[in-house]
Amino acid sequence: MRVLASLCLSLLPVSLWAEPETVTPTARAVGGVGATQMLQVGLSLLLILVLIGAMAWLLRRFGSGVQALGGAGPMRVLASLSIGARERLLLVQIGEEQLLLGVSPAGIRTLHTLAEPLELAPGEGGSFAERLAAALNRKGES
Repeated sequence: MRVLASLCLSLLPVSLWAEPETVTPTARAVGGVGATQMLQVGLSLLLILVLIGAMAWLLRRFGSGVQALGGAGPMRVLASLSIGARERLLLVQIGEEQLLLGVSPAGIRTLHTLAEPLELAPGEGGSFAERLAAALNRKGES
């Protein structure tokens, strides 16, 4: 029985055995948290918000280096074809050269470099907004 009692007492937090500390009325009003602790938490939160804002500004200012799918610029995704759950084929244009890429969880591989660039029909390729509008028009017609 003594062993069980000593085991139970050893599981109690040491702070329960300590002498009760005197609490100032201000600390009692704040719920036991002192003003310096509140100031420290507030300044830490402010610092984190400033860092997030600075990173957002830097990304906007210098760009993230990632363009939207089919975006303008020297590199564009012309077409995409899903061939599995996590595998797809991409037709990418870089300048005047077009590449057929295989994308999988294992990585990205160049499957073929096209000797002559493919000319896509007006309904093929394009931005997401154009594709969505075309799909909605087809759905409305049927």
